[in-house]
Amino acid sequence: PLVVTVAELPVPAPIGSSKKQLTYKGMSTEASCRKYLDAIANEIFFIYDFDKAYKKPTMGDLLAAKDGQLGQPSVPTKLAWWDYRKNGGQQLTTTPLPSLFSQSEWDILKALNADTTKRIHDAKLPQTSTQKPFVIIPHSKFTTEYVRSLKRIAVIAAVVFEQDDLVVKDESDLSGSSSRPSRN
Repeated sequence: PLVVTVAELPVPAPIGSSKKQLTYKGMSTEASCRKYLDAIANEIFFIYDFDKAYKKPTMGDLLAAKDGQLGQPSVPTKLAWWDYRKNGGQQLTTTPLPSLFSQSEWDILKALNADTTKRIHDAKLPQTSTQKPFVIIPHSKFTTEYVRSLKRIAVIAAVVFEQDDLVVKDESDLSGSSSRPSRN
């Protein structure tokens, strides 16, 4: 089972554009919260069946299912639903999904999901100490051509004025596993 301890929710956003993005060992607050919520949804999906929008369940899927009807509809519908999973014909739990957590715990999950989504989708890039916007990409994508394309796209979309205004960072540089520099 998944064990997570959370001291304080929600985590406040940094104030002002000059503040560095909150990080813990290279992970942003937003990424940490999203991973926590995804882990909760994924583990619950092993015990309960419910509709999901993507390949893996999200907290949004779980919250919708919790408010939905018991039993998978026989015909496709937009109505939310949930059901008990079975293994070898045996139901894995007898606890109804809406009763799995207390109402205050469901409220915490709902609020954290909404706050995290709002922070992730605020369309503001983090900034370096010199106030340049940056993006961190997977090491497997960190090639000269890929970086050049990202910078060009950012200029065309008016995210930055000039290609050199965007800093593209290799995720492996952040973990200390590579000595490769960022491409400014």
